[in-house]
Amino acid sequence: MSFACNRAAYQAFSLAHDFAQPVHRSIYQVYSLISEREGSVVSLIVNLFFSIVTLPLSLFFSSVGAVLLKCSGKSYLFEKIHPDMMKASATVVSRVFSYNVGFLPGKLAEKLTVGDFPYSSEERGNRIATLLSDSLGNHDVILLEEAVDFGLVRRISKAIKERSGSAFIYSRISKNPLALGIASGLCIISKLPLADLQVGSLPGNEPFFNRAYVRFKLPNETQVVHSHLRAGSDEEPRFMQLGHIARSLIDHVGMLIGDYNFGDRARDQIAERVPLLENVRHYLNEPSMREVEENDTHPDLATTFGGLRRRVGVQVHRDIHYSDHLPFSVQC
Repeated sequence: MSFACNRAAYQAFSLAHDFAQPVHRSIYQVYSLISEREGSVVSLIVNLFFSIVTLPLSLFFSSVGAVLLKCSGKSYLFEKIHPDMMKASATVVSRVFSYNVGFLPGKLAEKLTVGDFPYSSEERGNRIATLLSDSLGNHDVILLEEAVDFGLVRRISKAIKERSGSAFIYSRISKNPLALGIASGLCIISKLPLADLQVGSLPGNEPFFNRAYVRFKLPNETQVVHSHLRAGSDEEPRFMQLGHIARSLIDHVGMLIGDYNFGDRARDQIAERVPLLENVRHYLNEPSMREVEENDTHPDLATTFGGLRRRVGVQVHRDIHYSDHLPFSVQC
């Protein structure tokens, strides 16, 4: 019953996302005009008209999805893809792939102009989905940040199905109907069902963002917290959010993986400012294209807390240019 409600919620949020596309485009075009970017007033008027028509439908399906998600007792959307085909088993070492895909609602993604861009949102989404489906063959768990557009989650699911693959997909999405089918950006793809999975919201959110964290155990019992902290020059909200995450860790032992947005100076202060993290073994921060271009090696990937300075095997995939960040793989 719980899975049936969750599956129905997935379909409802999917419809809410589709009907909300004119709304997303209108928001982007208003943003473009205000920031003196190229923008068409005529196109904005057209999208505003369609927004008025489709917004009630989007709100309706988003409300239905929120009710169904609550009935399922979950705080995340969950989809099984061919679980009977699972070949993975609990191992001593788990391989994790982490990627900030920079996939924002509607045309917001098109503001990115790095790497192999410009791609249309649809083309880039299909390429990312194919990449992740292929990467699942070499990794046990894939962690995504900025998979905000729920359409990308659907593309990933479709790509895995087309390749006769198998996976469990967890997508964090707001139960607030006004979210209109927009996720928090955190998405996890796993070969095996994740144990002790818990989702929590973070304080200090920016307007229109739903910062969150996901805590779970890998098949080898390693505890992982996946998150994407607040961006911007002010480090204080990030320290507050990191402290919130630290208090969620069971016995304060585990790994932090994701995009934590800390600058060089703040990274040196983490152990002092957040003492609860003294037993956290590793902190792995998503490398941006700019940071990798400025450094031969990415310093975040060697950062650890406390006296446990054991390194892990990390590989930055410098040849994947579908976002303004580079993905990395780590053995846990």
